[in-house]
Amino acid sequence: MIILQQVRHVPDLKRILVSIGKLAEDGYQKTLHDSTWVISQGNLKIDSGNKYNNLYSMMAIHPEGALNVA
Repeated sequence: MIILQQVRHVPDLKRILVSIGKLAEDGYQKTLHDSTWVISQGNLKIDSGNKYNNLYSMMAIHPEGALNVA
């Protein structure tokens, strides 16, 4: 699970954008391939997904329900 801290929120935005640079600053490693991505911390794989329409997408869980993240 990735816990995002000190983030900005845009209420009217239909998707949540996550900065790969911010994840790197917080100690996560990222691997981007042609159409897939992996986020890890040390030897632990945190999440992975696919690229759609030039965006690497993932599902995120929010206390109020599932979110689409791009």
